[in-house]
Amino acid sequence: MTEANSSDEKQTVIKLKDLDTSLQKEISKIPGCEKLMLCFQCGTCSADCTVGRHLKEYKPRLIAMMTKLGMKQALFKGDLLWLCTQCYTCLERCPQNVELAEIISALRGVAAREGYLHPSLKKVIEALASHGYIYEMTEFIEEDREMRELPPVPKVDIDEVRKIMRMTGLDKLVGIELAED
Repeated sequence: MTEANSSDEKQTVIKLKDLDTSLQKEISKIPGCEKLMLCFQCGTCSADCTVGRHLKEYKPRLIAMMTKLGMKQALFKGDLLWLCTQCYTCLERCPQNVELAEIISALRGVAAREGYLHPSLKKVIEALASHGYIYEMTEFIEEDREMRELPPVPKVDIDEVRKIMRMTGLDKLVGIELAED
């Protein structure tokens, strides 16, 4: 996919060689995604999108269109899939009952199976492998919790977390080396 400039706006040029027509077929077979082809781009799903309210470039219907066209690389390598908060507002608004949040979830799964993860998810997984939590529990956090009369954060067996990561292949997906127990 390349971009062409006109005098007033930026336009996207889609090259046929960049399209993977099997994508919409693959996604449509996943439970909850059967109605993908019913999306006729009315824009109702985008009207109340919580992310779209703050980021004008984000439109759930764009994800549906890109999926139907087979724009696999653009979807998997970009940020669009990973911005959805799974609030299901798009589903509640769609006159065709297209379950776009489910489609986005399925696309994330396919992307992960093919080795595409958003950098933010990689950082979360790396933190889990390192600390057992998505962020390090520092002395400051522990002292703050104690001061607020909160229970201490339970200790995590990091070897068990890493074992699960190795068993599921999460370590290879993210590209981190975990030493054997």
